[in-house]
Amino acid sequence: MDDFERIYSTFDGVAQLREHRQRTQSFLKDLIGVLHILDRMCQFEPSEAVTAVRDRMEQALGHYGVREIPCEGEPFDPALHEADSRRVDTTVPPGTVVDALARGFKWNDELLIAPRVVVAIHDATNLKHNEEENNDNHRN
Repeated sequence: MDDFERIYSTFDGVAQLREHRQRTQSFLKDLIGVLHILDRMCQFEPSEAVTAVRDRMEQALGHYGVREIPCEGEPFDPALHEADSRRVDTTVPPGTVVDALARGFKWNDELLIAPRVVVAIHDATNLKHNEEENNDNHRN
């Protein structure tokens, strides 16, 4: 094998690895979507069977390196969290995540799904105005 063939086979192998990684990420995101549905089912209509399936799926994802991103009580990080809304809460510093609406997950330290969170603020003066502005932007 000459140098050109060796280099070509190396690049081809890297491309195949990248494609495999992307397919794996897509598959894991699909499974996390199902886990989110199971979370909602457990929240609104809990049953032992659904809870067992959810727990087993989370365990299986963990076996393959998928980990939940801890967020409640943590400082909001726009690179890691998706801010869904804000809430007045003076018991924690402003910018602290006070609730998670949907869990987020990493795979081998790589963000798969960002957690949807509620972020603490101390002053609600502009809260209503900003929410109305956001609603107007979503309508356009």
